[in-house]
Amino acid sequence: MFRCFDRTRCRTGAVRRRQGYLSQARQSEVLESRQLLTQIITATANNAAPAVGGQVEVAVNYSTTDLAAAQSQSLSVQMHFNSQELEFVGFKSGTYEIDGKVEPADITAPVLGTSTATGPDSDGDANTDKFIKSVWNVALGNWPGTIDGNGNRVPNTLPSELYVAVFNVKAGFNGEAINFIGIPQGGETFQGASVQLSAPGGPTQIVSPSVNVAEIGVGGTFEVTVPYSTSGLLPANSQSLGLQMHFNSQELEFVGFKSGSYQIDGKVEPADITAPVLGDDTATGANADGDPNTDKFVKSVWNVALGNWPGTVDGNGNRVPNAQPTTLYVAVFKTLAGFDGETINFTGTAQGGATFQSTPATIALGTPPAQFDFDVDGNGVRNAFQDAVLVFAWMLGPDISDADFQKLIPANADPALNTPTEIRANLDASQALFDIDGNGTRNAFQDAVLLYAWMLGPDISDADFQKLIPANAAQDRNSPAEIKAYLNNLQGVPAAAATQQTANSIVITPQPVVTTTNPQPTDSGTTGAIPIGDQTPPSNDETAFLEPGEEDEPDLFNFDAEPSVTSTAAMPALDLLFSAVDGSASIPDELLDLAL
Repeated sequence: MFRCFDRTRCRTGAVRRRQGYLSQARQSEVLESRQLLTQIITATANNAAPAVGGQVEVAVNYSTTDLAAAQSQSLSVQMHFNSQELEFVGFKSGTYEIDGKVEPADITAPVLGTSTATGPDSDGDANTDKFIKSVWNVALGNWPGTIDGNGNRVPNTLPSELYVAVFNVKAGFNGEAINFIGIPQGGETFQGASVQLSAPGGPTQIVSPSVNVAEIGVGGTFEVTVPYSTSGLLPANSQSLGLQMHFNSQELEFVGFKSGSYQIDGKVEPADITAPVLGDDTATGANADGDPNTDKFVKSVWNVALGNWPGTVDGNGNRVPNAQPTTLYVAVFKTLAGFDGETINFTGTAQGGATFQSTPATIALGTPPAQFDFDVDGNGVRNAFQDAVLVFAWMLGPDISDADFQKLIPANADPALNTPTEIRANLDASQALFDIDGNGTRNAFQDAVLLYAWMLGPDISDADFQKLIPANAAQDRNSPAEIKAYLNNLQGVPAAAATQQTANSIVITPQPVVTTTNPQPTDSGTTGAIPIGDQTPPSNDETAFLEPGEEDEPDLFNFDAEPSVTSTAAMPALDLLFSAVDGSASIPDELLDLAL
Protein backbone atom coordinates (compact mmCIF):
# COMPACT_ATOMS: atom_id res chain seq x y z
CA MET A 1 0.00 0.00 0.00
CA PHE A 2 1.37 3.36 -0.98
CA ARG A 3 1.74 5.90 1.84
CA CYS A 4 2.71 9.54 1.39
CA PHE A 5 4.84 11.10 4.17
CA ASP A 6 5.12 14.52 2.43
CA ARG A 7 1.68 16.02 2.31
CA THR A 8 2.70 18.86 0.00
CA ARG A 9 4.32 16.63 -2.59
CA CYS A 10 1.46 14.16 -2.40
CA ARG A 11 -1.11 16.89 -2.84
CA THR A 12 0.74 18.22 -5.88
CA GLY A 13 0.91 14.76 -7.44
CA ALA A 14 -2.79 14.21 -6.95
CA VAL A 15 -3.51 17.46 -8.70
CA ARG A 16 -1.24 16.48 -11.55
CA ARG A 17 -2.90 13.11 -11.82
CA ARG A 18 -6.33 14.73 -11.88
CA GLN A 19 -5.19 17.18 -14.55
CA GLY A 20 -3.83 14.28 -16.58
CA TYR A 21 -7.09 12.43 -16.36
CA LEU A 22 -8.93 15.60 -17.41
CA SER A 23 -6.53 16.12 -20.29
CA GLN A 24 -7.12 12.59 -21.50
CA ALA A 25 -10.88 13.07 -21.23
CA ARG A 26 -10.71 16.31 -23.17
CA GLN A 27 -8.57 14.67 -25.80
CA SER A 28 -11.13 11.91 -26.06
CA GLU A 29 -13.91 14.46 -26.52
CA VAL A 30 -12.02 16.19 -29.30
CA LEU A 31 -11.40 12.93 -31.10
CA GLU A 32 -15.06 12.02 -30.71
CA SER A 33 -16.18 15.29 -32.26
CA ARG A 34 -13.99 14.53 -35.25
CA GLN A 35 -15.63 11.14 -35.64
CA LEU A 36 -19.12 12.70 -35.50
CA LEU A 37 -18.62 15.53 -38.00
CA THR A 38 -21.50 16.21 -40.37
CA GLN A 39 -21.40 16.41 -44.14
CA ILE A 40 -24.08 18.87 -45.21
CA ILE A 41 -26.03 19.21 -48.45
CA THR A 42 -27.86 22.44 -49.17
CA ALA A 43 -30.01 23.03 -52.24
CA THR A 44 -31.70 26.09 -53.72
CA ALA A 45 -33.95 26.62 -56.75
CA ASN A 46 -33.59 29.55 -59.12
CA ASN A 47 -37.40 29.82 -59.16
CA ALA A 48 -39.40 28.67 -56.17
CA ALA A 49 -42.67 28.87 -58.10
CA PRO A 50 -42.00 27.66 -61.67
CA ALA A 51 -44.76 27.75 -64.25
CA VAL A 52 -46.07 24.73 -66.11
CA GLY A 53 -44.09 24.32 -69.31
CA GLY A 54 -41.09 26.16 -67.89
CA GLN A 55 -37.81 25.00 -66.35
CA VAL A 56 -36.33 25.15 -62.89
CA GLU A 57 -32.67 24.81 -61.88
CA VAL A 58 -31.64 23.38 -58.52
CA ALA A 59 -28.10 24.16 -57.29
CA VAL A 60 -26.69 21.56 -54.84
CA ASN A 61 -23.84 22.53 -52.49
CA TYR A 62 -21.61 20.61 -50.06
CA SER A 63 -20.07 21.75 -46.78
CA THR A 64 -19.02 20.38 -43.36
CA THR A 65 -19.48 21.48 -39.75
CA ASP A 66 -16.07 20.21 -38.57
CA LEU A 67 -12.78 19.20 -40.09
CA ALA A 68 -13.24 15.76 -41.56
CA ALA A 69 -11.07 12.83 -40.62
CA ALA A 70 -8.68 11.61 -43.29
CA GLN A 71 -10.64 8.40 -43.71
CA SER A 72 -13.66 10.36 -45.07
CA GLN A 73 -12.97 9.49 -48.66
CA SER A 74 -16.35 9.52 -50.43
CA LEU A 75 -19.84 10.95 -50.58
CA SER A 76 -22.96 9.48 -52.21
CA VAL A 77 -25.98 11.77 -52.82
CA GLN A 78 -29.42 10.73 -54.09
CA MET A 79 -31.79 13.36 -55.48
CA HIS A 80 -35.44 12.22 -55.19
CA PHE A 81 -38.32 13.79 -57.17
CA ASN A 82 -41.82 13.17 -58.56
CA SER A 83 -41.43 12.25 -62.23
CA GLN A 84 -45.18 12.72 -62.81
CA GLU A 85 -44.80 16.48 -62.44
CA LEU A 86 -41.08 17.09 -62.97
CA GLU A 87 -38.97 15.82 -65.86
CA PHE A 88 -35.23 15.56 -65.18
CA VAL A 89 -33.47 17.18 -68.14
CA GLY A 90 -29.87 16.77 -66.98
CA PHE A 91 -27.05 18.59 -65.24
CA LYS A 92 -26.32 22.09 -66.40
CA SER A 93 -23.27 22.23 -68.67
CA GLY A 94 -20.06 22.96 -66.79
CA THR A 95 -21.52 22.61 -63.32
CA TYR A 96 -20.70 18.98 -62.62
CA GLU A 97 -17.19 19.73 -61.42
CA ILE A 98 -15.70 19.90 -57.94
CA ASP A 99 -12.57 22.02 -57.46
CA GLY A 100 -11.94 21.85 -61.20
CA LYS A 101 -12.28 18.07 -61.37
CA VAL A 102 -14.85 16.74 -63.84
CA GLU A 103 -17.44 14.40 -62.42
CA PRO A 104 -17.65 10.71 -63.39
CA ALA A 105 -20.06 9.19 -65.89
CA ASP A 106 -22.76 8.53 -63.30
CA ILE A 107 -23.48 12.23 -63.09
CA THR A 108 -22.92 13.25 -66.72
CA ALA A 109 -25.06 10.33 -67.93
CA PRO A 110 -27.29 9.71 -64.91
CA VAL A 111 -29.54 6.71 -64.46
CA LEU A 112 -32.95 7.07 -62.82
CA GLY A 113 -33.57 4.87 -59.83
CA THR A 114 -36.90 4.01 -58.20
CA SER A 115 -37.63 5.81 -54.96
CA THR A 116 -39.04 3.28 -52.50
CA ALA A 117 -41.30 3.77 -49.49
CA THR A 118 -38.82 2.07 -47.15
CA GLY A 119 -35.22 0.88 -47.20
CA PRO A 120 -31.96 2.53 -48.21
CA ASP A 121 -33.48 4.14 -51.30
CA SER A 122 -36.26 5.86 -49.38
CA ASP A 123 -36.38 9.58 -48.70
CA GLY A 124 -39.47 9.19 -46.52
CA ASP A 125 -41.65 11.03 -49.05
CA ALA A 126 -44.41 8.93 -50.60
CA ASN A 127 -44.85 11.49 -53.37
CA THR A 128 -41.43 10.98 -54.96
CA ASP A 129 -40.98 8.06 -57.33
CA LYS A 130 -37.51 8.52 -58.90
CA PHE A 131 -34.00 9.40 -57.78
CA ILE A 132 -30.62 10.13 -59.36
CA LYS A 133 -27.49 8.95 -57.56
CA SER A 134 -24.14 10.75 -57.79
CA VAL A 135 -20.85 9.65 -56.19
CA TRP A 136 -17.71 11.56 -55.22
CA ASN A 137 -14.66 9.51 -54.18
CA VAL A 138 -10.92 9.87 -53.72
CA ALA A 139 -10.32 6.87 -55.97
CA LEU A 140 -12.40 8.50 -58.71
CA GLY A 141 -10.33 11.65 -58.42
CA ASN A 142 -13.36 13.83 -57.81
CA TRP A 143 -13.48 14.08 -54.05
CA PRO A 144 -14.42 17.64 -53.08
CA GLY A 145 -11.36 18.64 -51.10
CA THR A 146 -7.83 17.85 -49.96
CA ILE A 147 -6.11 16.67 -46.77
CA ASP A 148 -4.65 19.57 -44.85
CA GLY A 149 -1.47 19.62 -42.73
CA ASN A 150 -3.33 18.26 -39.72
CA GLY A 151 -4.63 15.20 -41.57
CA ASN A 152 -8.13 16.58 -42.00
CA ARG A 153 -10.08 16.43 -45.30
CA VAL A 154 -11.71 19.71 -46.21
CA PRO A 155 -13.28 21.14 -49.37
CA ASN A 156 -11.14 23.72 -51.12
CA THR A 157 -14.03 26.14 -50.70
CA LEU A 158 -17.04 26.14 -48.41
CA PRO A 159 -19.62 25.59 -49.60
CA SER A 160 -18.51 23.67 -52.68
CA GLU A 161 -21.01 23.29 -55.53
CA LEU A 162 -21.69 19.67 -56.47
CA TYR A 163 -23.96 20.31 -59.47
CA VAL A 164 -26.93 22.20 -60.90
CA ALA A 165 -29.83 19.93 -61.89
CA VAL A 166 -32.33 21.07 -64.53
CA PHE A 167 -36.01 20.02 -64.57
CA ASN A 168 -38.93 20.64 -66.94
CA VAL A 169 -42.21 21.48 -65.19
CA LYS A 170 -44.90 19.16 -66.55
CA ALA A 171 -48.66 19.61 -66.92
CA GLY A 172 -50.48 18.97 -63.67
CA PHE A 173 -47.71 20.49 -61.56
CA ASN A 174 -49.19 21.41 -58.19
CA GLY A 175 -46.04 22.07 -56.20
CA GLU A 176 -43.40 19.44 -55.40
CA ALA A 177 -40.45 18.71 -53.11
CA ILE A 178 -37.02 17.60 -54.35
CA ASN A 179 -35.30 15.70 -51.55
CA PHE A 180 -31.63 14.82 -51.00
CA ILE A 181 -30.32 11.89 -48.95
CA GLY A 182 -26.75 10.60 -48.64
CA ILE A 183 -24.51 7.70 -47.64
CA PRO A 184 -21.44 9.12 -45.83
CA GLN A 185 -18.25 7.27 -44.82
CA GLY A 186 -15.58 7.62 -42.14
CA GLY A 187 -17.94 7.62 -39.18
CA GLU A 188 -19.41 11.05 -39.98
CA THR A 189 -23.10 11.83 -40.27
CA PHE A 190 -25.05 13.23 -43.23
CA GLN A 191 -27.46 16.13 -43.24
CA GLY A 192 -29.78 16.09 -46.25
CA ALA A 193 -31.84 18.82 -47.82
CA SER A 194 -35.19 19.46 -49.44
CA VAL A 195 -36.23 22.06 -52.00
CA GLN A 196 -39.92 22.93 -51.93
CA LEU A 197 -41.35 24.14 -55.25
CA SER A 198 -44.75 25.83 -55.29
CA ALA A 199 -47.25 26.44 -58.04
CA PRO A 200 -46.90 29.99 -59.46
CA GLY A 201 -48.30 32.50 -57.03
CA GLY A 202 -49.59 29.82 -54.71
CA PRO A 203 -52.93 28.05 -55.29
CA THR A 204 -54.61 29.13 -58.51
CA GLN A 205 -58.08 28.66 -60.00
CA ILE A 206 -57.64 28.34 -63.75
CA VAL A 207 -60.11 28.81 -66.62
CA SER A 208 -58.79 27.85 -70.06
CA PRO A 209 -61.55 28.17 -72.72
CA SER A 210 -61.48 26.69 -76.21
CA VAL A 211 -63.54 27.37 -79.35
CA ASN A 212 -64.94 24.54 -81.49
CA VAL A 213 -63.97 26.32 -84.73
CA ALA A 214 -60.99 28.54 -85.54
CA GLU A 215 -62.87 30.80 -87.93
CA ILE A 216 -66.44 31.48 -88.95
CA GLY A 217 -68.44 33.69 -91.27
CA VAL A 218 -71.15 36.23 -90.55
CA GLY A 219 -74.36 34.59 -89.36
CA GLY A 220 -72.63 31.46 -88.11
CA THR A 221 -72.76 29.96 -84.63
CA PHE A 222 -69.89 28.62 -82.55
CA GLU A 223 -69.35 27.14 -79.10
CA VAL A 224 -66.94 28.13 -76.33
CA THR A 225 -66.15 25.32 -73.88
CA VAL A 226 -64.94 26.58 -70.49
CA PRO A 227 -62.98 24.05 -68.40
CA TYR A 228 -61.89 24.66 -64.79
CA SER A 229 -58.79 23.33 -63.05
CA THR A 230 -56.55 24.22 -60.12
CA SER A 231 -52.82 24.59 -59.65
CA GLY A 232 -51.68 24.10 -56.10
CA LEU A 233 -53.92 22.98 -53.26
CA LEU A 234 -56.83 25.28 -52.50
CA PRO A 235 -57.61 25.75 -48.82
CA ALA A 236 -60.95 24.48 -47.60
CA ASN A 237 -62.30 28.02 -47.28
CA SER A 238 -62.09 28.49 -51.06
CA GLN A 239 -65.83 28.14 -51.29
CA SER A 240 -66.83 29.95 -54.45
CA LEU A 241 -65.87 31.10 -57.91
CA GLY A 242 -67.41 34.05 -59.69
CA LEU A 243 -66.79 33.98 -63.44
CA GLN A 244 -67.54 36.72 -65.96
CA MET A 245 -67.44 36.13 -69.70
CA HIS A 246 -66.85 39.40 -71.62
CA PHE A 247 -67.70 39.91 -75.30
CA ASN A 248 -68.53 42.50 -77.95
CA SER A 249 -72.30 42.48 -78.41
CA GLN A 250 -72.01 44.60 -81.56
CA GLU A 251 -70.52 41.61 -83.39
CA LEU A 252 -71.50 38.63 -81.24
CA GLU A 253 -74.92 37.59 -80.00
CA PHE A 254 -74.92 35.45 -76.86
CA VAL A 255 -77.39 32.66 -77.71
CA GLY A 256 -77.19 30.84 -74.38
CA PHE A 257 -75.59 27.88 -72.68
CA LYS A 258 -75.68 24.59 -74.50
CA SER A 259 -78.26 22.23 -73.05
CA GLY A 260 -76.80 19.94 -70.43
CA SER A 261 -73.44 21.68 -70.29
CA TYR A 262 -73.91 23.83 -67.21
CA GLN A 263 -73.17 21.12 -64.68
CA ILE A 264 -70.27 20.48 -62.36
CA ASP A 265 -69.69 17.02 -60.98
CA GLY A 266 -73.30 16.14 -61.82
CA LYS A 267 -74.82 19.16 -60.07
CA VAL A 268 -77.04 21.40 -62.18
CA GLU A 269 -76.13 25.07 -62.09
CA PRO A 270 -78.30 27.79 -60.52
CA ALA A 271 -80.61 30.16 -62.32
CA ASP A 272 -77.94 32.77 -62.97
CA ILE A 273 -76.38 30.50 -65.56
CA THR A 274 -79.50 28.90 -67.02
CA ALA A 275 -81.16 32.33 -67.31
CA PRO A 276 -78.14 34.64 -67.51
CA VAL A 277 -78.28 38.42 -67.27
CA LEU A 278 -76.01 40.55 -69.43
CA GLY A 279 -73.95 43.12 -67.55
CA ASP A 280 -72.50 46.42 -68.77
CA ASP A 281 -68.80 46.03 -69.56
CA THR A 282 -68.18 49.38 -71.23
CA ALA A 283 -65.66 51.93 -70.04
CA THR A 284 -68.43 53.60 -68.03
CA GLY A 285 -69.55 50.26 -66.65
CA ALA A 286 -67.57 47.48 -65.04
CA ASN A 287 -64.87 47.15 -67.74
CA ALA A 288 -63.43 44.42 -65.56
CA ASP A 289 -61.43 42.84 -68.36
CA GLY A 290 -59.77 46.11 -69.35
CA ASP A 291 -60.67 45.54 -73.00
CA PRO A 292 -62.41 48.57 -74.58
CA ASN A 293 -63.74 46.34 -77.36
CA THR A 294 -66.03 44.31 -75.07
CA ASP A 295 -69.26 45.86 -73.89
CA LYS A 296 -71.22 43.02 -72.25
CA PHE A 297 -70.52 40.20 -69.83
CA VAL A 298 -72.35 37.16 -68.52
CA LYS A 299 -71.74 36.33 -64.87
CA SER A 300 -71.95 32.84 -63.40
CA VAL A 301 -71.40 31.81 -59.79
CA TRP A 302 -70.41 28.51 -58.22
CA ASN A 303 -70.67 28.29 -54.45
CA VAL A 304 -70.73 25.71 -51.66
CA ALA A 305 -73.98 27.22 -50.38
CA LEU A 306 -75.57 26.75 -53.80
CA GLY A 307 -74.53 23.10 -53.78
CA ASN A 308 -72.68 23.42 -57.08
CA TRP A 309 -69.09 23.97 -56.01
CA PRO A 310 -66.73 22.08 -58.32
CA GLY A 311 -65.02 19.77 -55.91
CA THR A 312 -64.78 18.41 -52.38
CA VAL A 313 -62.49 18.81 -49.38
CA ASP A 314 -59.98 15.97 -49.20
CA GLY A 315 -58.56 14.31 -46.10
CA ASN A 316 -55.86 16.96 -45.81
CA GLY A 317 -58.33 19.83 -45.78
CA ASN A 318 -57.63 20.88 -49.36
CA ARG A 319 -60.41 21.64 -51.83
CA VAL A 320 -59.98 19.92 -55.16
CA PRO A 321 -62.27 19.32 -58.19
CA ASN A 322 -63.58 15.80 -58.57
CA ALA A 323 -61.97 15.76 -62.01
CA GLN A 324 -59.21 17.83 -63.57
CA PRO A 325 -60.24 19.67 -65.63
CA THR A 326 -64.01 19.87 -65.12
CA THR A 327 -66.23 21.72 -67.61
CA LEU A 328 -68.09 24.72 -66.21
CA TYR A 329 -70.27 25.28 -69.28
CA VAL A 330 -70.44 25.51 -73.06
CA ALA A 331 -71.53 28.95 -74.28
CA VAL A 332 -73.11 29.43 -77.72
CA PHE A 333 -72.56 32.61 -79.77
CA LYS A 334 -73.80 33.82 -83.14
CA THR A 335 -71.83 36.23 -85.33
CA LEU A 336 -73.60 39.42 -86.42
CA ALA A 337 -73.24 41.75 -89.39
CA GLY A 338 -69.89 43.51 -89.20
CA PHE A 339 -68.16 40.59 -87.49
CA ASP A 340 -64.46 40.70 -88.27
CA GLY A 341 -63.04 38.40 -85.60
CA GLU A 342 -63.43 38.75 -81.85
CA THR A 343 -61.86 37.92 -78.49
CA ILE A 344 -63.92 36.68 -75.54
CA ASN A 345 -62.29 37.42 -72.19
CA PHE A 346 -62.80 35.85 -68.78
CA THR A 347 -62.35 37.44 -65.37
CA GLY A 348 -62.97 35.84 -62.01
CA THR A 349 -63.14 36.30 -58.27
CA ALA A 350 -61.35 33.64 -56.25
CA GLN A 351 -61.44 33.06 -52.48
CA GLY A 352 -59.37 31.53 -49.72
CA GLY A 353 -56.07 33.07 -50.76
CA ALA A 354 -56.25 31.63 -54.27
CA THR A 355 -55.63 33.65 -57.41
CA PHE A 356 -57.57 33.56 -60.68
CA GLN A 357 -55.93 32.81 -64.01
CA SER A 358 -57.55 32.69 -67.45
CA THR A 359 -56.80 32.81 -71.14
CA PRO A 360 -59.03 34.46 -73.77
CA ALA A 361 -61.00 32.64 -76.44
CA THR A 362 -60.47 34.00 -79.94
CA ILE A 363 -62.25 33.36 -83.21
CA ALA A 364 -61.39 34.77 -86.61
CA LEU A 365 -63.51 35.80 -89.57
CA GLY A 366 -63.53 32.96 -92.06
CA THR A 367 -64.27 32.91 -95.73
CA PRO A 368 -67.86 33.86 -96.63
CA PRO A 369 -70.28 30.99 -96.16
CA ALA A 370 -71.12 28.90 -99.18
CA GLN A 371 -74.16 30.10 -101.09
CA PHE A 372 -76.92 28.16 -102.77
CA ASP A 373 -79.72 29.84 -104.68
CA PHE A 374 -82.14 26.87 -104.29
CA ASP A 375 -83.03 27.01 -107.96
CA VAL A 376 -82.54 23.25 -107.92
CA ASP A 377 -83.63 22.65 -111.52
CA GLY A 378 -81.63 25.64 -112.79
CA ASN A 379 -84.47 27.21 -114.77
CA GLY A 380 -84.05 30.67 -113.24
CA VAL A 381 -87.07 30.48 -110.93
CA ARG A 382 -87.22 29.29 -107.33
CA ASN A 383 -90.55 27.53 -106.81
CA ALA A 384 -91.83 25.67 -103.77
CA PHE A 385 -93.76 23.13 -105.87
CA GLN A 386 -90.75 22.27 -108.01
CA ASP A 387 -87.46 23.05 -106.28
CA ALA A 388 -88.48 22.15 -102.73
CA VAL A 389 -90.13 18.97 -104.02
CA LEU A 390 -86.89 18.02 -105.82
CA VAL A 391 -84.98 18.53 -102.56
CA PHE A 392 -87.55 16.36 -100.76
CA ALA A 393 -87.05 13.61 -103.36
CA TRP A 394 -83.26 13.89 -103.10
CA MET A 395 -83.41 13.49 -99.33
CA LEU A 396 -85.51 10.34 -99.70
CA GLY A 397 -82.48 8.58 -101.10
CA PRO A 398 -83.13 5.04 -102.34
CA ASP A 399 -86.80 5.25 -101.33
CA ILE A 400 -87.52 6.87 -104.69
CA SER A 401 -86.43 5.41 -108.02
CA ASP A 402 -84.70 7.34 -110.75
CA ALA A 403 -87.70 6.81 -112.99
CA ASP A 404 -90.05 8.45 -110.50
CA PHE A 405 -87.50 11.15 -109.69
CA GLN A 406 -87.24 11.98 -113.39
CA LYS A 407 -90.97 12.68 -113.55
CA LEU A 408 -90.51 15.54 -111.04
CA ILE A 409 -87.97 17.42 -113.16
CA PRO A 410 -89.69 20.09 -115.31
CA ALA A 411 -89.15 20.32 -119.06
CA ASN A 412 -87.56 23.75 -118.80
CA ALA A 413 -84.87 22.60 -116.40
CA ASP A 414 -81.34 23.67 -117.19
CA PRO A 415 -79.77 21.18 -119.65
CA ALA A 416 -77.11 20.46 -117.03
CA LEU A 417 -79.76 19.72 -114.40
CA ASN A 418 -82.41 17.68 -116.19
CA THR A 419 -81.64 14.18 -114.89
CA PRO A 420 -81.77 12.65 -111.39
CA THR A 421 -78.02 12.05 -111.58
CA GLU A 422 -77.32 15.72 -112.26
CA ILE A 423 -79.78 16.98 -109.64
CA ARG A 424 -78.35 14.66 -107.02
CA ALA A 425 -74.75 15.57 -107.84
CA ASN A 426 -75.61 19.25 -107.57
CA LEU A 427 -77.28 18.81 -104.17
CA ASP A 428 -74.65 16.37 -102.89
CA ALA A 429 -71.98 19.02 -103.43
CA SER A 430 -73.71 21.35 -100.95
CA GLN A 431 -75.40 18.81 -98.70
CA ALA A 432 -74.08 20.36 -95.46
CA LEU A 433 -76.24 23.43 -96.10
CA PHE A 434 -79.44 21.38 -96.03
CA ASP A 435 -79.43 20.68 -92.29
CA ILE A 436 -81.84 23.57 -92.18
CA ASP A 437 -82.97 23.18 -88.56
CA GLY A 438 -79.34 22.80 -87.44
CA ASN A 439 -79.91 19.68 -85.35
CA GLY A 440 -77.12 17.70 -86.99
CA THR A 441 -79.46 15.49 -89.04
CA ARG A 442 -80.65 15.98 -92.62
CA ASN A 443 -84.23 14.73 -92.83
CA ALA A 444 -86.72 14.96 -95.71
CA PHE A 445 -89.71 15.26 -93.39
CA GLN A 446 -88.14 18.09 -91.43
CA ASP A 447 -85.54 19.99 -93.44
CA ALA A 448 -87.19 19.69 -96.87
CA VAL A 449 -90.53 20.67 -95.33
CA LEU A 450 -88.92 23.78 -93.78
CA LEU A 451 -87.43 24.65 -97.17
CA TYR A 452 -90.87 24.23 -98.74
CA ALA A 453 -92.44 26.51 -96.12
CA TRP A 454 -89.77 29.16 -96.63
CA MET A 455 -90.39 29.16 -100.39
CA LEU A 456 -94.09 29.75 -99.74
CA GLY A 457 -93.19 33.21 -98.42
CA PRO A 458 -96.20 35.17 -97.11
CA ASP A 459 -98.57 32.31 -98.00
CA ILE A 460 -97.70 30.73 -94.66
CA SER A 461 -98.05 32.43 -91.29
CA ASP A 462 -95.31 32.40 -88.68
CA ALA A 463 -97.63 30.46 -86.39
CA ASP A 464 -97.97 27.66 -88.95
CA PHE A 465 -94.28 27.85 -89.80
CA GLN A 466 -93.39 27.41 -86.13
CA LYS A 467 -95.31 24.12 -86.02
CA LEU A 468 -92.91 22.68 -88.60
CA ILE A 469 -89.75 23.35 -86.56
CA PRO A 470 -88.72 20.26 -84.57
CA ALA A 471 -88.12 20.44 -80.83
CA ASN A 472 -84.46 19.48 -81.26
CA ALA A 473 -83.65 22.35 -83.64
CA ALA A 474 -80.48 24.32 -82.92
CA GLN A 475 -80.84 27.22 -80.50
CA ASP A 476 -80.29 29.75 -83.24
CA ARG A 477 -82.78 28.08 -85.63
CA ASN A 478 -85.84 27.43 -83.52
CA SER A 479 -88.07 30.21 -84.84
CA PRO A 480 -89.42 31.13 -88.30
CA ALA A 481 -87.35 34.33 -88.32
CA GLU A 482 -84.14 32.40 -87.66
CA ILE A 483 -84.87 29.72 -90.28
CA LYS A 484 -85.68 32.39 -92.85
CA ALA A 485 -82.55 34.36 -91.97
CA TYR A 486 -80.41 31.25 -92.41
CA LEU A 487 -81.86 30.45 -95.84
CA ASN A 488 -81.85 34.08 -96.99
CA ASN A 489 -78.19 34.33 -96.03
CA LEU A 490 -77.33 31.21 -98.01
CA GLN A 491 -78.87 32.58 -101.17
CA GLY A 492 -77.44 36.07 -100.64
CA VAL A 493 -80.79 37.86 -100.27
CA PRO A 494 -81.00 40.60 -97.57
CA ALA A 495 -83.72 40.02 -94.98
CA ALA A 496 -85.56 43.24 -95.92
CA ALA A 497 -85.77 42.22 -99.57
CA ALA A 498 -86.86 38.72 -98.66
CA THR A 499 -90.09 39.97 -97.07
CA GLN A 500 -91.19 41.45 -100.40
CA GLN A 501 -90.75 38.31 -102.47
CA THR A 502 -93.62 36.61 -104.27
CA ALA A 503 -94.70 33.46 -102.52
CA ASN A 504 -94.23 30.59 -104.95
CA SER A 505 -92.57 31.82 -108.10
CA ILE A 506 -89.50 33.97 -107.52
CA VAL A 507 -87.40 34.91 -110.53
CA ILE A 508 -83.73 34.89 -109.54
CA THR A 509 -80.41 35.40 -111.22
CA PRO A 510 -78.78 31.99 -111.61
CA GLN A 511 -75.61 31.61 -109.51
CA PRO A 512 -73.04 28.82 -109.54
CA VAL A 513 -73.35 26.40 -106.67
CA VAL A 514 -70.39 26.64 -104.31
CA THR A 515 -69.20 23.38 -102.87
CA THR A 516 -69.08 23.62 -99.09
CA THR A 517 -66.25 22.31 -96.97
CA ASN A 518 -68.29 22.43 -93.77
CA PRO A 519 -68.67 19.24 -91.69
CA GLN A 520 -71.41 17.07 -93.07
CA PRO A 521 -74.51 16.54 -90.90
CA THR A 522 -75.50 13.05 -89.99
CA ASP A 523 -78.03 11.37 -92.23
CA SER A 524 -81.23 10.12 -90.64
CA GLY A 525 -82.44 6.82 -92.06
CA THR A 526 -83.09 7.12 -95.75
CA THR A 527 -83.18 10.91 -95.71
CA GLY A 528 -79.53 11.65 -96.32
CA ALA A 529 -77.36 12.22 -99.34
CA ILE A 530 -78.75 10.39 -102.34
CA PRO A 531 -76.45 7.99 -104.20
CA ILE A 532 -76.02 9.04 -107.79
CA GLY A 533 -78.11 6.81 -110.06
CA ASP A 534 -77.20 5.49 -113.48
CA GLN A 535 -80.61 5.09 -115.08
CA THR A 536 -81.34 7.04 -118.21
CA PRO A 537 -84.38 9.26 -117.71
CA PRO A 538 -87.36 8.10 -119.76
CA SER A 539 -88.56 11.55 -120.68
CA ASN A 540 -88.70 15.24 -119.83
CA ASP A 541 -92.29 15.35 -120.97
CA GLU A 542 -94.34 17.28 -118.42
CA THR A 543 -97.51 15.50 -119.57
CA ALA A 544 -96.41 12.69 -117.28
CA PHE A 545 -97.73 14.87 -114.46
CA LEU A 546 -101.20 15.10 -115.93
CA GLU A 547 -104.20 13.11 -114.89
CA PRO A 548 -106.38 11.56 -117.65
CA GLY A 549 -108.50 14.18 -119.38
CA GLU A 550 -106.17 17.06 -118.58
CA GLU A 551 -104.25 17.06 -121.88
CA ASP A 552 -106.12 20.22 -122.95
CA GLU A 553 -104.36 22.22 -120.21
CA PRO A 554 -100.78 22.27 -121.51
CA ASP A 555 -99.61 25.07 -119.21
CA LEU A 556 -101.02 23.70 -115.95
CA PHE A 557 -97.75 22.19 -114.77
CA ASN A 558 -95.39 24.58 -116.48
CA PHE A 559 -95.03 26.31 -113.11
CA ASP A 560 -92.35 28.70 -114.28
CA ALA A 561 -94.56 29.99 -117.09
CA GLU A 562 -96.78 31.88 -114.66
CA PRO A 563 -95.75 34.57 -112.18
CA SER A 564 -97.77 32.78 -109.52
CA VAL A 565 -98.97 29.21 -109.33
CA THR A 566 -101.79 28.09 -107.08
CA SER A 567 -101.27 25.37 -104.54
CA THR A 568 -104.14 23.42 -106.06
CA ALA A 569 -102.40 23.27 -109.42
CA ALA A 570 -99.33 21.80 -107.77
CA MET A 571 -101.16 19.02 -105.96
CA PRO A 572 -100.83 16.44 -108.80
CA ALA A 573 -97.07 16.87 -108.67
CA LEU A 574 -97.08 16.38 -104.91
CA ASP A 575 -99.34 13.36 -105.27
CA LEU A 576 -96.96 11.89 -107.79
CA LEU A 577 -94.04 12.48 -105.47
CA PHE A 578 -95.70 10.83 -102.52
CA SER A 579 -97.04 7.93 -104.58
CA ALA A 580 -93.48 7.19 -105.65
CA VAL A 581 -92.30 6.96 -102.06
CA ASP A 582 -91.75 3.53 -100.58
CA GLY A 583 -94.55 2.40 -98.31
CA SER A 584 -92.32 2.78 -95.26
CA ALA A 585 -92.39 6.56 -95.65
CA SER A 586 -95.47 8.56 -94.72
CA ILE A 587 -96.71 11.77 -96.27
CA PRO A 588 -96.09 14.69 -93.91
CA ASP A 589 -99.47 16.13 -92.99
CA GLU A 590 -97.90 19.56 -92.60
CA LEU A 591 -96.76 19.56 -96.22
CA LEU A 592 -100.18 18.48 -97.46
CA ASP A 593 -101.89 21.07 -95.27
CA LEU A 594 -99.64 23.79 -96.62
CA ALA A 595 -100.21 22.67 -100.21
CA LEU A 596 -103.95 22.95 -99.71
